[in-house]
Amino acid sequence: MFKDPLNTLYSFQSEHHLSSFSTACLNMFLTSLLSLAFATAAVVAIPGPEPTAAPELIHLDKRACGADNCLRAFRNSISSAEPFCRTYTTDTAATIPTWASSPCQTNPTRVSSACGCLATATLTQVYGPTDNTNYTIYEQSININSRPADSWEEYFQQCYDMCVGYGAMCQTFSYAQMANNDGTPGGLYLCYIYETRFQADKVAVAPGWRRNVVYMRN
Repeated sequence: MFKDPLNTLYSFQSEHHLSSFSTACLNMFLTSLLSLAFATAAVVAIPGPEPTAAPELIHLDKRACGADNCLRAFRNSISSAEPFCRTYTTDTAATIPTWASSPCQTNPTRVSSACGCLATATLTQVYGPTDNTNYTIYEQSININSRPADSWEEYFQQCYDMCVGYGAMCQTFSYAQMANNDGTPGGLYLCYIYETRFQADKVAVAPGWRRNVVYMRN
């Protein structure tokens, strides 16, 4: 059971015959302790402020890649650039390839930027869709896929995604529906993946072929 400290003090004074001065000192001491205890209790009882919600994250799109001389040099040497970029860092001790030194001004930052753009540059249509033509450079392709499909659009998306999956290795892809053996439209859909850039002079006449298109990283 709680006992009042002041009443306890008075009983202690009567029993031990303390002087008025001693009693006053004890009284002041206990009063100070009680005040401090009540003040502390009051502070603890005050609820803390509500936590501040974290600010909403803002998605920042990657800056578009500008085709300067440095990036063009990497695209024109894609078979060498792709394995180089897999291990390259901006360390000044890293060796910049001869074919990139002049176009990139031997600048590690520009070289690093070009490496990043190889795999992230957007695929843009640069030819077609045009009937009765094809763009199939067998010796330059790194993958060839052919299959029947319900529609041109159905397999086109698969061809597009295939190029994206190749990353920097796919700089260009071509897609068309080849002719049947009798020359009429309706044969297999062909998807060609290239390390090379689009070469307009390689577009050939191909009777019966439908909707030939070429996409290239810009």
